[in-house]
Amino acid sequence: MLKDMIYDKEAIQTMAEGILLVCKILEPTYGPSGRSIVMENSSKTVVVTSSSSQILQDFKTEDLFLDEGVQLIRDAVLNMGERVGDGSTLMALLVKGMVEEGIKYLAAGVSSVYLRRGLKKALTEALDKIDESTEYIRATESLIKAVKASCHDYEIAKMAVETYEEVSSQGVVLVKLSNSVDHYVEYEKGMVLKQGYLSPHFCTKGKDGIKYNNPYILITDYTISNFHVILPILEQIMTTGNPIIIIAEEVVGEALAMLIQNHTQGIFKTVAIKAEGYKSRKEDLLEDLAILTGGTLIKEGRGDELEKVTLDMLGKAKEVTITKDYTTIIGGMGQEWQITNRIKEIMEIIGDEKTKPYDKEKHRERIGRLKTGVAVLYAGGRTSHEIRENKTRMDEAVKTARNILDGGMIPGGGSFLRQLSNRLDETYVENEEERYGVSLLQAACRVPLKTLCKFSGLTIHAIDSKNNDTKMFGYDVERDMITDMQESGIMDSSIVVKMALNQAVSVVYEWLDSAVLMVSTAPDREDMELLKQGVPIMR
Repeated sequence: MLKDMIYDKEAIQTMAEGILLVCKILEPTYGPSGRSIVMENSSKTVVVTSSSSQILQDFKTEDLFLDEGVQLIRDAVLNMGERVGDGSTLMALLVKGMVEEGIKYLAAGVSSVYLRRGLKKALTEALDKIDESTEYIRATESLIKAVKASCHDYEIAKMAVETYEEVSSQGVVLVKLSNSVDHYVEYEKGMVLKQGYLSPHFCTKGKDGIKYNNPYILITDYTISNFHVILPILEQIMTTGNPIIIIAEEVVGEALAMLIQNHTQGIFKTVAIKAEGYKSRKEDLLEDLAILTGGTLIKEGRGDELEKVTLDMLGKAKEVTITKDYTTIIGGMGQEWQITNRIKEIMEIIGDEKTKPYDKEKHRERIGRLKTGVAVLYAGGRTSHEIRENKTRMDEAVKTARNILDGGMIPGGGSFLRQLSNRLDETYVENEEERYGVSLLQAACRVPLKTLCKFSGLTIHAIDSKNNDTKMFGYDVERDMITDMQESGIMDSSIVVKMALNQAVSVVYEWLDSAVLMVSTAPDREDMELLKQGVPIMR
């Protein structure tokens, strides 16, 4: 395949144009009253949305060089959405601020090497400042306000926060489509394992996860390497037509290869998962899982034999979803009285004076898994488009609520970042050139609040004149007034803001490091004739 190339300043400038193109598309969607984008998706359907992930899902440009910059920031935006569910537009605005400022310094002859060094130091300083200022707030209304900023819907935000209050921060909240007009929530017995599939070959082509309904679950602490030891139970499973999930100390060698082969050939549906934890903790979790699903733990130390396992020794669940890193079990078929007794046993261990504080915490986590279960939020609507849009908002709300509960909050609406911009003057640098790199992040941190003001007809100076060391003022878009963000309960997730900064700096790093842009070009008819004659083509 022939290649076209552009170099140095032209490469940097073209990349910047592609990056800024995406940033300017997402800019109007920022904030609680962000506007929507009307677009045509890959199936030629008109979609009205403010979700950055949806907007950029199939986005590309005809100009291949320009598209290199587009795809760089597109991947970062989609990654933000997948990992934390919020902050994609914030990240794009931070990138916009850094790239626009960086273009000026590069044009003035400042080396990209020094810009990157200064930027790295500024990022470290910024993350430290966020950690110092993070507050953990449990007031329901404050949490709802913070979550609403991400999903733009009070009722959905309220539903997400109240659901987490019900299942606790140790619980699991999932989102699904509903066939009804209204949103609703259902609670199930369930558990999440911090282990995923042992091989991506268990996944359907083009997907990165597996979902089974009514599967059997083999739970054991054996390392399974010989396929023949599990063949008897697999033959029994084949008569039922149900999938089988194997959770073991390890599944390796011939056993893993044969499971993959049988699965891909459609002989039976299966997936192998490594057991979570270490030593005694691993055994405890496997026993908990067996009780939750109504199965029996097949223990090597007890002399249990895998060849003699029968269907009634397997666990069962309504639904199991497996990804690369996690396994979510919903609707375990265990007996309620057994689960209650198991929780009592664990409480006795926690109450024992001999139990170490660290172990007590791990046992409390076990109780949380057994007790809280899984909540499923169902997104409703009057049309299929409205249902999908509400599901997207629900996904964002759930992830944001979880991030806030796990990582705390800082004053929102871009106000904290605006103040952080001034505090980055304290960043230590070795020379003046590195100070320009710090200036990139300072410029970026001023953009979010400036953007809110821009689309609201407010001047940024009206806010700056009120800010001081004890108060952090910002713009309340809904009430159309300048207010103390913390007192008004307008807060952002610390995890989301830190992730946005990290991702934005990563994009700018790659942009500053670009010396050559190379794209593939298809040869024309004349070139093809020359190629057939063995004549090399140079461009």
